[in-house]
Amino acid sequence: MQPDRPLNPGQSTAIAAAALVLGAALRLAWGTDIEFKSDEQYMFLRATTAGLPEAFSWLGMPSGVYIKNPGMSAWIFVLLAKIFHITTPAGLARAVQLLNVGAIALAVFVSFRFARTFRERETWLWASLLAAVNPLALLFHRKIWAQSLLPFFVMLLFISWWRRDRRTGAFFWGLGGACLGQIHMSGFFLAAAVVLWTLIAKKTRQERRPPAWRAWLLGSMLGALPLIPWAVHLLSNRKPHPPIFKAGEIWQLKYWVFWVSEAAGLHLGNTLGVRNGNGTFEQLGDFLRYPLLGRGGDPSYLVGAAHAMLVVFCALVILLTLRAAWQNRHTPLLVAGLGKNQDATALLSGAAAIPCGILLTLSMITIRRYYLLVTFPLVYVWLAGTFISGYGARRGRMLLIALAAAQLFISANFLWYIHHNGGSTHGDYGVAYSRQKTAR
Repeated sequence: MQPDRPLNPGQSTAIAAAALVLGAALRLAWGTDIEFKSDEQYMFLRATTAGLPEAFSWLGMPSGVYIKNPGMSAWIFVLLAKIFHITTPAGLARAVQLLNVGAIALAVFVSFRFARTFRERETWLWASLLAAVNPLALLFHRKIWAQSLLPFFVMLLFISWWRRDRRTGAFFWGLGGACLGQIHMSGFFLAAAVVLWTLIAKKTRQERRPPAWRAWLLGSMLGALPLIPWAVHLLSNRKPHPPIFKAGEIWQLKYWVFWVSEAAGLHLGNTLGVRNGNGTFEQLGDFLRYPLLGRGGDPSYLVGAAHAMLVVFCALVILLTLRAAWQNRHTPLLVAGLGKNQDATALLSGAAAIPCGILLTLSMITIRRYYLLVTFPLVYVWLAGTFISGYGARRGRMLLIALAAAQLFISANFLWYIHHNGGSTHGDYGVAYSRQKTAR
């Protein structure tokens, strides 16, 4: 069997350009068709009251687990609004969208700047393309939401970690890890997982130079300072809260279910009505009929067919993972990214997939699908690497092109569906801001 040939410069450039162009086009299209419910309204009002005491409060909005977030989750929106003179919800959402285009650009940058082997570079390139067209990534990358800021700052953390043997890199790795959890709680778990895996890797891998741990500690301590008032508030606030810990979270293994389904682009069901208090599939079924053809709006069901393709890809990646586990007795170390000859990308992916998921699951906090934003773009790195290593470069690339095309088709139709219908009134998306503005 011939060895896999690396992508030539033209192919690499084409994938990178497609990721940047498609990522920007999808995120910036129809800028007023954004979600604008209570969370987005709160963050917009908070951002546009800059200069008032409440704008820079030490506390943010209540989280999905009924605990108020640290203030940094709102400060970033305040700074964005102030720096760019933003006065409208669409303007604030545009800033978030541009940051997420920047996150995709940073993923491309990592591919060309930090990848040491052609295989490592290729997985990052495909990951950047999948991140650009993924329907769930698109949904979350357009929101006025603290979680939607995670991809950009996670990429800065990873780039700093890559230079952990230097004082500057280690300092910003520590600083970024401490701040990431203040943007959203899931950041604490990822930051802890990366530190844990880096320490364990010292025993199993040959590191060129050890991390500059003193600089990392200094950055971590500096980044943790804004947490002090928030911690005091938690200790002093004795008001009863609804229960946030559920033992059932452990056996459901939600983190890994979401890991696979998000990589494949499933599912938009909640935003289109499934399990949104009414249990209706009406609006999701309506979307699966798209695109509508002719003047009469005849359903083509091509979106439904594209979703069926995503289900097949989910099954393929699961089968590949199980086959690798059956054939290779060293698979646990390889999957964890702790094998002796594995690259830094494998170590990061292993940290996000294993200890981060275990820590979140054992915490018994209700895990939401959007928590996987903190792993950007490692779910796509994992998927691309699984197909290329499982089927070989040639067939793996063909599968990745097919997957990216299916996801792009669904994403484009989703944007049109929201634009045409003014949102998703039966789903979590709600009435789009453009329709609310027109009604007012």
